Amino acid sequence: MKDAKKFALTVIVIMMAVLLFIQFIVVLLRA
Repeated sequence: MKDAKKFALTVIVIMMAVLLFIQFIVVLLRA
């Protein structure tokens, strides 16, 4: 159970980082 919680948290962090990275690329392309 503890590992599953850790895994879910890691997945959320990775998803947030990917979204921020995509937004950064979009801003660079528009500039």
